[in-house]
Amino acid sequence: MLHGHGVPAPDAGTRLMKLFLQHTVPGNPHPRLNLINDLSNEELAGMIGSVRVVVSRYLQQLKTV
Repeated sequence: MLHGHGVPAPDAGTRLMKLFLQHTVPGNPHPRLNLINDLSNEELAGMIGSVRVVVSRYLQQLKTV
């Protein structure tokens, strides 16, 4: 998938990590989303334009790191 000017769009794992970083660093660009730790995998998937099974797979991989 291409994302503007022929640049590949970031994959779901990259988008998920960016979402986590946005909610852990000062200067949060989305102040209305203060806490994401109580969100379901389906809700996280919706926030990054993915599906629950993909988010679940990435989170499982993170647990093994």
